[in-house]
Amino acid sequence: MKILKAKIEATRAQIKADEASLAGDKVSLGYTSLFAPISGTVASISVREGQTLNATNSAPVVMKISDLSVMTLRVEVSEADIPKLEKGMDVRFATLGQPDKYRWSTLAKILPTPNVVNDVVLYQVLVDVDNKDHSLMEAMSTQVFFVEESAQDVLLVPLAAVRRTPRGAFARIPAGNEEERVKVELGIVSRTHAQIRAGLELGDAVIAGSEQSSGGEQARTFGNTSTPRIGGRRGF
Repeated sequence: MKILKAKIEATRAQIKADEASLAGDKVSLGYTSLFAPISGTVASISVREGQTLNATNSAPVVMKISDLSVMTLRVEVSEADIPKLEKGMDVRFATLGQPDKYRWSTLAKILPTPNVVNDVVLYQVLVDVDNKDHSLMEAMSTQVFFVEESAQDVLLVPLAAVRRTPRGAFARIPAGNEEERVKVELGIVSRTHAQIRAGLELGDAVIAGSEQSSGGEQARTFGNTSTPRIGGRRGF
């Protein structure tokens, strides 16, 4: 009788050991299943079917998955222009393949650590871009403009027609065979045009250039959009 009880206890112990072994095998089997942490597009495959992986000391990279619905634009901006930038300001850019198709977004972050290239200090500015049509791809080159100020339906004159002095800004207008200086109030000034807030009316003639130039140039004021910009070039 005692021998029978001992055999029963041994069998029960063996069953428990087999159950523990089975649980360990189930855990190991679970490691053979791969689950993507995010939904996206397979960007690269590091291993192929049948390849042996050594996962003892580190987790091997099987493939890379990218969420292409939102791309991050990395723009290198010189340290002289960084104080003019701020989070949330409008950004306009075009890719090298479509230079006439501009996209808009906003500045997301300015990284604090710069890259020094040939003694030039460049900071990386991050811009998140909507890419639901998947037309933007990794490493594309872009031309970027940060919109510092903007105005719609304003009066513009060529910058060459305006003279800025300590006493204020003046525009030159024709007066018979002479020229007359008219005091004007400037708004936004870009590299080529200046916004006129007061002093001139739509259709007034102004003189751009000087007598030393070939014949001088006359231009008329007109309404449009003025947008000063800071430029940069960088890939995704």
